[in-house]
Amino acid sequence: MNDSLFVSLDRLLLEFVFQYEQDISTKEEMIQRINKCCEDIKENKVTICRLHETINTTDEEIDHYCKLSEEIKDNCRNWKPTCDVFRK
Repeated sequence: MNDSLFVSLDRLLLEFVFQYEQDISTKEEMIQRINKCCEDIKENKVTICRLHETINTTDEEIDHYCKLSEEIKDNCRNWKPTCDVFRK
């Protein structure tokens, strides 16, 4: 009876050790996944910042060309053909 108790306790201890090892492994995997996600988030933030800069630069360029276009339109409205200038 005593031997049977030790065998049962031994099995139970082995199960606990096995479960403990599995838990540690799972925990390490989760930590690695979390770290990977954090790295991905940092990379995505950098990409988003670059995109914002590009958008801002593009907006500034669009504004510049819109103003230039308006100036050109104004100049064209004031333009008179050469023959009209000489007639007067």
